[in-house]
Amino acid sequence: MGIIKIWRISGSRFTNIDNIKDPNFDPTCLTFSSNEKYLYASGSKKVKVWQINGSRFQLIDIMNTEPVDGRSMAVTNDRQIIAVCGSQSTVKTFLLQGGSYLVGPDLTGHRINVYSVDFSPDSRYLATGSYDRSARIWKLGAGEAELVTDTDPPQIQITKPEPQRGFKIKQNKKQVLVEGLVMDDSPIESVLVNGKLAHVDNSTGKFQVELNLADGLNRIEVIATDAFQNSGQKSLEVLVEKLSSNLGTYHALLVAVQDYQHPSINDLDFPLQDTQQLAEVIQKEYQFAPNRVQVLKNPTRVELIEAFDRLSDLLTEKDNLLIFYSGHGFWDERLKIGFWLPADAKQSSRSAWLSNSTVRDYTGGIPSQHTLLISDACFSSSIFKTRAAFDGSDTDNGIKEEGIKKIYNMPSRRVISSGAMETVPDRSVFLKYLIKNLKRHKSRFLLSEQLFVKMKPGVINNSPTNQAPLTGVIQQAGDEGGDFIFLRRN
Repeated sequence: MGIIKIWRISGSRFTNIDNIKDPNFDPTCLTFSSNEKYLYASGSKKVKVWQINGSRFQLIDIMNTEPVDGRSMAVTNDRQIIAVCGSQSTVKTFLLQGGSYLVGPDLTGHRINVYSVDFSPDSRYLATGSYDRSARIWKLGAGEAELVTDTDPPQIQITKPEPQRGFKIKQNKKQVLVEGLVMDDSPIESVLVNGKLAHVDNSTGKFQVELNLADGLNRIEVIATDAFQNSGQKSLEVLVEKLSSNLGTYHALLVAVQDYQHPSINDLDFPLQDTQQLAEVIQKEYQFAPNRVQVLKNPTRVELIEAFDRLSDLLTEKDNLLIFYSGHGFWDERLKIGFWLPADAKQSSRSAWLSNSTVRDYTGGIPSQHTLLISDACFSSSIFKTRAAFDGSDTDNGIKEEGIKKIYNMPSRRVISSGAMETVPDRSVFLKYLIKNLKRHKSRFLLSEQLFVKMKPGVINNSPTNQAPLTGVIQQAGDEGGDFIFLRRN
């Protein structure tokens, strides 16, 4: 005996309110109408319809579905059409006329048993699935059912990234959001972007998916497939430019004056050791090739000038220059001029001294994109005018690659000094924390401003002479507001 049990749902409680019994009917599929006023059941080669009045169910219609046994059934939202399938390659349909259902056209497109039927939300199409491993789409209307035979591939339009006529799309980011439209008369089964399933809005045809890209040229291929397995494709190319390739070539001039030729000037103990340590760090950790790092050990004034001249001839606007000086410095209070003391300097004559104004003129004349001067010497701040640019915060990872590129595009002439207008100790606390923070930094980019913020507390808190490092712009040397960017190797 077939029994249909009716339950009322209240919260999480189910209450049996009615039982419909029929000894000659074994229901295999049940569905309510969209307005919940009718109950449909199929099975035993029949379809039965009950009208719901409160908690009462009144049988109002019975249809014979032979030879289909009614294992699956679907009803349009407006109740106008019933489709029934099961145990046959034929799908039976029934059309509502005058309050009763009349036999509609049989659908005979499959080779063997149909096991699933469903209407589209707008009731214009019926989908049928068969054990012949195919799905078919039927267009319904005016009492007729037409098998949709679509042989046209979907049309694809890519809207993002925005195509550039005649050029490959170029960007620095390694992620890209691919968006577009897919258009077809049949339902879209899938949209794959480089094999990745995209989200598709079936009502508008819009699709989107985020992809990871590799450095260099990337081919993005979009393949859209409709319900009839017709596939269309569209492709574009995106060139991911390594930001490191756009940041130029890195050069370094590292000057260490430890042993002075004239007895009137005291020798120092650590500049050569400190400078060699810095050379090793920037070559190992950052993008300074060994053949572009020049270490001058105990140079004379002429050797320093010649080194600056070579850099003036060699470097271009695509290059970055780091200048480091470790040695004696001197401030002439009467002339208001600071000096570096090369190895051939002597106290009684300034002919071999190198003035800060000369260093400034060379940093302005060397045609690099960015020049950073790091001076570990007494009175080294006299070469520049400080600029209050820091609040003590650490912006280690706060600048995205787009921001880095903007900073790079503005030329800079900057300096970091070990102290203000004061003497500094021979055993350099400044150099210690400079190297420590170059090693410690793990992000890809390090701005000189960031480096200064990182090292400043360590220098101040551990200096025996209470030295306070400073940073700023080298005045009248071509600075336009950018910054020197240390670029890590890995």
